[in-house]
Amino acid sequence: MLEICRKVPLKPAETFAEAVQAMWTVKVAIEIAHPVYLHCLGRVDQDLRPYYEKDVAEGRITREAAVELCAELLLKAMSQNIRPESNILSNFYHRFLGSTPITLAGITRDGEDAANELTYVFLEAAEPVAGGDQVSVRVHAKRRKRVLLTVAEYLHRGASSFSIFADEMNIEAMKRRGFAQDDANDYAVMGCVETNLSGQNRAR
Repeated sequence: MLEICRKVPLKPAETFAEAVQAMWTVKVAIEIAHPVYLHCLGRVDQDLRPYYEKDVAEGRITREAAVELCAELLLKAMSQNIRPESNILSNFYHRFLGSTPITLAGITRDGEDAANELTYVFLEAAEPVAGGDQVSVRVHAKRRKRVLLTVAEYLHRGASSFSIFADEMNIEAMKRRGFAQDDANDYAVMGCVETNLSGQNRAR
């Protein structure tokens, strides 16, 4: 871990472990600069997919090790939420402020199925974390069954951290807000249930 932190994110990540660490370091830096604890990690199964697939192909990582890394990332994200709101607001809400959802599955920018092996690695990692973090699962008509059945099984076993987002409705909403089709296809969830696009939402 020390060697990885000496490398990323100042230098490009080359492995799955490096990419996960780089993602987390940047997230921490953002929260230090603007500590609202509502910045999302985006579409992690899309952003981290090339690193995972390369490591698997080269025998550098096992699925079990990847699940563990993903679970640790979810737990670290949740650790930023465990802080009470200040003064009277904390007495009113009786809750912790902060939400760092991750977005999985859905469709790609060009409209193809985005679910991949890393999608299911993250779903598996999220189950033992239970209510630790919000996992926003995008579903769509092109390939809805396997993702939905996987999430349903985890919910049946007691996990409470999964939220389901219908791509058809959310993509149409993004388009009505002025996003192009390919950008709308690439939405991620932040905060509680807000759909946004990384790097472009402030302009809308």
